[in-house]
Amino acid sequence: MDRLADSTVLEVLQLGGDWYKVRTPVGEIGWVASENVPLDWIPGVYGGSSSGSTEPAPEAVSNEAVQIARKYLGARYVWGGSDPRGFDCSGLVWYIYHQLGVELPAGAWQQFSTDYGTFVKSISALSPGDLVFFERTTEDGGVTHVGIYAGSGLMIAARSERLGVRYVSLLDPFWSSRFVGGIRPDR
Repeated sequence: MDRLADSTVLEVLQLGGDWYKVRTPVGEIGWVASENVPLDWIPGVYGGSSSGSTEPAPEAVSNEAVQIARKYLGARYVWGGSDPRGFDCSGLVWYIYHQLGVELPAGAWQQFSTDYGTFVKSISALSPGDLVFFERTTEDGGVTHVGIYAGSGLMIAARSERLGVRYVSLLDPFWSSRFVGGIRPDR
C-alpha cells in the first residue's frame, strides 16, 4: 500500500495489537501502525469489541433512539436533509426523535435547550439516546453539531458529505474538546 494523505478515511477491518488491517477508499487492503490511524470508533477498552466489528457494546443499543439511528448508518450526508434520502446532523436527530413522537426544532443550536429535556453536563453522565452537542465544528459560532449518544463513548451522527452517517468516538480530542453538553429528551 502506498503512502496515504493524512485526511484519508480508512475502514478498519481487523485489529492486531499495534497494527490495523485497513481498506482504503479505492479498495486496497493493508496493515498500518495504529499510531497513524485516529479512530472514530475505539474498540476494546472503551466497551467495543476487539474483533474488528463496528458494532457498539450491547448496552449501547438498548435505547429506542439508538436502535432507530443504527438503521441509518451509512446514509449519505445532505446539508439540510432530514429523511433517509440524506441527513445533516440536526436533521438526523429530528427524524429519529420524530419517529418516537418527540418534536424537536430543526437546527442543532435550537435543539440544545432544556425546553426539550434535561441538561447533561458531562460525557461521563450520558445515557444512550441522549443528544450530544458541540461548538466550533464549523466556522460558525455557538452550537454547530449534534449527534445521538450510542453508549460506550460513541455517538451516531451525520458527519459530512464524505463520511455520511456513522459512529464517532467522543473520546477523540476533536470532539471532546468541543463538547458543550447533552440533552436527555423528554418523552
